[in-house]
Amino acid sequence: MELKFVTGNANKFKVAKAICIQHDINLEQIVIDLDEIQSEDPEQIINAKVKAAYEAIGEPVVVSDDSWHMPALNGFPGPYMKSINHWFTTQDFLNLMADKSDRTAIIIKLLAYYDGSTITIFRKDTAGKLLKEPRGSSNTPIRNIFVGDANPNTTLAEFDALGQIDSPDRLNKEPEPWHDLAPWFKSTSQQI
Repeated sequence: MELKFVTGNANKFKVAKAICIQHDINLEQIVIDLDEIQSEDPEQIINAKVKAAYEAIGEPVVVSDDSWHMPALNGFPGPYMKSINHWFTTQDFLNLMADKSDRTAIIIKLLAYYDGSTITIFRKDTAGKLLKEPRGSSNTPIRNIFVGDANPNTTLAEFDALGQIDSPDRLNKEPEPWHDLAPWFKSTSQQI
């Protein structure tokens, strides 16, 4: 069985593919530019995004969207992280957090599947913290200082550098919405 995932993010595709393989799902990456609506509601964003992806390729499709919430910064940057990562450096994030005792960061990971009639959304939250010193060298600045609670000794950038972003050890510990979407899709597809 096959599933199309619209993303230009290589790390997101690696993670998704590693999980889908466990469920005998062949995941195909589709890279297209999608305009994202501006909203502070992540579900509004992903609903519009998955409909645009479906319109663009004309087939059932999955899209993802992440929001980053830092309680010490009143939830900043929320759904604007993709843009913020283009503007900020790792040092900018460190500067923002310099006087904060609460270094908690929560990634809200959303996946949406749309078959042309029904949208199904899957969500997992990954809690972690922002370090005081960068470790790793990612082009995505926040990855150099974020460690998840499930893997508190390794930044996302270090997983990238080790080629382990899709390692079974990491994926079995980290909450990923693909762990819910893949078995749901397999079950749904077998009923048709």
